[in-house]
Amino acid sequence: PPRPPTLRQRPRPPRAPIGLATKAFRGIAGAALAALLAAAQGLGRGWRALRPPMADAWRAVTSALRARAVPAASRSPQGRRSPRVRLDLPAGPTRAKGSTATMAASRSAPPSARLTVLEGPLAGKAFHLRPDAAVTIGPGPDCDIVLGAAPGVTAARIARIWPREDRFMLHVLASELPAFVQDHPLVWVVLEDGDLLELGPYRLRFEVIR
Repeated sequence: PPRPPTLRQRPRPPRAPIGLATKAFRGIAGAALAALLAAAQGLGRGWRALRPPMADAWRAVTSALRARAVPAASRSPQGRRSPRVRLDLPAGPTRAKGSTATMAASRSAPPSARLTVLEGPLAGKAFHLRPDAAVTIGPGPDCDIVLGAAPGVTAARIARIWPREDRFMLHVLASELPAFVQDHPLVWVVLEDGDLLELGPYRLRFEVIR
């Protein structure tokens, strides 16, 4: 009998022809992949081009914010707008130099003050000002320092004194009342030792007690 054909002698089956749909799909997929690669490269180039302008803009914004920052020391007390303040006032007396312990003790203990009435219903009376408490001044009975009724004064509270950083501040509450310190008109002021205050008909002297 004849021998069966070997593997090498067996004919290969013919391949199935590729359809048009398969070819079209392969072409669309290749075009889409090429488009995605081109878009990614374009985004990378665009980001590299935008980095320097963005860095310059950020530096400009931070510089503007720093320039607009207002130091706390330049603000008026309790967030008020800066009113009229006296100029060229005599400074307080200079303390004599002492030992290191004495100077350290004076820095650690805040000073107190005294307010003496020179003219008014209570002339000659002195009031103590504590370094840790604010006081109101006026003819009203609810004031901390009651100066007594005076002609022409209708406001119950005419001024307020409060301590701040080892100093005493004065703020006029009755705007219709003429107020002066060392003959300078005032709305609020940092008081110095020996200042003469005129609050309407009242005349007072401020003294620092060490």
